[in-house]
Amino acid sequence: SLKVINFSYDIACQWHKKLWGRVPSLPLRLQPDPVGKTFRYFVPKFHLAAHIEACQTMFSLNWSPGVGRTDGEAPERGWANINRVATSTKEMGPGARRDTLDDHFGDWNWKKITSLGILLLWKVTEAVRAEQEHHIALSELEDSIRESELGASSLAKWREEIETWEVDHAKPNPFERRVDTMTQAAVRLELAKQDTKELEDGTAVSLHSEVSCSILISTGIDLEHAQRRLRADAGLLGQHPTDTQRTSILTRSNALLRRIDAWTTIQTLYMPSVANLRANSGCPKPNPNSGKAEDSQLLLPSEICDHVPCDRKLLEIEWSLRLAQAHDALNECRTHIRLRRQLVQFKKHHIRGQNPNTRARKTLDAVEQRLVMTHAKYSCARKALVALSNHLDRVGWERKLQPLTRSHLRPMGDFAGQTQGRTIMSWIWLTHGISNDDAESPQDALRVEWCKARARHNRWSEEVRLLLEEMRRVLAFFNWQVQWWEDRTSLRTLARLEETEGLIAYAKRQAFIRRRLSASFREKWKDVPALVATGMGIDLMGNDEDEHPCLDIPPQEDLVHDDHY
Repeated sequence: SLKVINFSYDIACQWHKKLWGRVPSLPLRLQPDPVGKTFRYFVPKFHLAAHIEACQTMFSLNWSPGVGRTDGEAPERGWANINRVATSTKEMGPGARRDTLDDHFGDWNWKKITSLGILLLWKVTEAVRAEQEHHIALSELEDSIRESELGASSLAKWREEIETWEVDHAKPNPFERRVDTMTQAAVRLELAKQDTKELEDGTAVSLHSEVSCSILISTGIDLEHAQRRLRADAGLLGQHPTDTQRTSILTRSNALLRRIDAWTTIQTLYMPSVANLRANSGCPKPNPNSGKAEDSQLLLPSEICDHVPCDRKLLEIEWSLRLAQAHDALNECRTHIRLRRQLVQFKKHHIRGQNPNTRARKTLDAVEQRLVMTHAKYSCARKALVALSNHLDRVGWERKLQPLTRSHLRPMGDFAGQTQGRTIMSWIWLTHGISNDDAESPQDALRVEWCKARARHNRWSEEVRLLLEEMRRVLAFFNWQVQWWEDRTSLRTLARLEETEGLIAYAKRQAFIRRRLSASFREKWKDVPALVATGMGIDLMGNDEDEHPCLDIPPQEDLVHDDHY
């Protein structure tokens, strides 16, 4: 009766390719019948991160419907628990080793069964809360996309596309990017290709045998970032640094200063005016008396274009690199904000004691320092874009790259001290519709993000319903076990009456334990249907009883026809 069978395996991406060619070699009783069934293949979530990007979109449990929040790692939890027995079993013979492992696995299974009452209650409470949060996040994202007519039509197209893929995975995967994202590395590659084309056409004008215009500007931006990192690391030394710390900073400063001197020598070939600016102090200097490498002025085109004429080609090159740098920095900010929030939540719920808290605080400080650095990189890139846009007549970019303040660096759902009704989500998480002049790459990235937001909400919604079914099956399992032990009382009759009575007493005791577990779980879960109905917006007073969450009847067919391996 199964319609969908899900296989979860660490290397399912490779294993499934020749599976059906090898199935005929199995015994007939082990050969699955593919008629009328759909077989889906997944890589467990912990192992998926080590796979290539194509595997992470095609074989992820996060994106396919019907699996809820399954992670595929359950078998390894039992193995991790048994690792501590290895020092004992390695000295045993085969028989003793097997008996010992059976005892430990039996203990593990029994502990798991008796803890299901608390575990499933915690899981369903967490799932209901997460479903609400992701529902709100998805609604806000869709509302922002619908602000333009093109956005509304694109959203309808994306919805049709992802629903088609969910039915047939042979269709184009909507979670895959179809346009290369703009990054600094991608822009540098494109500039290198342009240099190659100019050399082939004989139109290249290079004043240095090894350094072209694009290499000059990209190297200058790298030096600027190295200055920023050195300045931040030097600021962390404190009032009483050790000799080793001071030596490390001084060595880095000397190396950077030599790199800057070599770079400025080549810079004067392409930008002769910088020599006069440095000599006459035509541009303001951050700290003229410092003499430190991190305070040396690089005088990139964006810094001098308001003071002296600058080659338009150099301005164009820096514009492309700065635009990519700003987008990279913004994405890094989002990543650091998510990581910081996850670490704070983990520390709050799981870290106890002075030593673990100290280590957790140190990790949080490191993430915070990276966020500060990334914020500074974005601000520097945007400042350069503002200066360059006045000379290149570039407009419209400010809408997507707004000024970024510390108050904007907060995660989704953070009200920043305001109430739910007054808070405004930080602009870094929102997009304001889609306009006709939007580039193809931002629209493609937005499509992928919407697909992921929809999938996250749907997986949590499925998780709630799957947990309700799991609870129902736990209670049904206990009822079955009670009857199974009751049947054991009459299966054997021994010669001695007291031995027969002992067997009957043992069977009845086991049946009693299952009844008590069932009653205990029912008491713990008595408020779950109301919790789920309230959290998911189900009207308990409605007439359609099939929609009401219940622990006594199976759910609808869409979530019970899947099986997982």
